[in-house]
Amino acid sequence: MFLGGASGQLVEAQNQSAAAKVRAWCASTRRLKVVRRFVPIGSLTIKFIDIYRNEIRVHQVIKSNAQDTLFLNRRGNGLTRAMIFHIVKELTEKAGIHKKISPHTFRHSFATHLLENGADLRAIQQMLGHESITTTEIYTHIDKSHLTQIINNFHPRR
Repeated sequence: MFLGGASGQLVEAQNQSAAAKVRAWCASTRRLKVVRRFVPIGSLTIKFIDIYRNEIRVHQVIKSNAQDTLFLNRRGNGLTRAMIFHIVKELTEKAGIHKKISPHTFRHSFATHLLENGADLRAIQQMLGHESITTTEIYTHIDKSHLTQIINNFHPRR
């Protein structure tokens, strides 16, 4: 979905069809200060959000404080960060993955895959909401074989 978002932004996701129509996610966080950014989301993700909103969410009894919250738990309240961690852990075990996976792992993979497939580091920085490009560089590890491949493909003196 929006793998570049942190679990805090997933918790705060609003139930607005307009977000899907513009094919971008406006993520914000309230930790130290408000950070807003747009993270593009694909048509398949929009399809699944629409299925969730129109076929699952509509049948839930939604608590009054969660009317505008997109992702809800079974009791009709918004998901918490702890619940998202629990869901990821549970699905990791069901998939037979014997490695520690967290929501942050998806964020890291999102950035790494973009970078390895030629995305601009500044664009990744904006999608992740990092103030400093240095943070993004640390965040997106690249294996040495990928760097060798880039040199071989793009350096004029091959």
